[in-house]
Amino acid sequence: MAERVTKGVADTCQGGAQADTCTCEGTGSVVTGLSLTTLQQALNALGFRCRPDGLMGERTAAAIRDFQRNSMLPTTGQADEATRDAVERLRHAWEGKDYLV
Repeated sequence: MAERVTKGVADTCQGGAQADTCTCEGTGSVVTGLSLTTLQQALNALGFRCRPDGLMGERTAAAIRDFQRNSMLPTTGQADEATRDAVERLRHAWEGKDYLV
């Protein structure tokens, strides 16, 4: 059963760095602009499931890869600039919406 989640989770990467700009351990993904938690919330609202916990783990990387594939972007699993821009362009579709995890 899916769990309904609302906004407000702290934005931290593994190791405790704030996610407005951070390099996440394990994946090496750099997140700037959209916070990591906001990116995770957006992906969930768009149907790409990951836990909006502010951590760049395998579930988030898989959701990013699925989004990239669906958006015909290079499939890296990293929250690169092209991916963040594509999510930002879809803001009208995800902003303010509840999502299921």
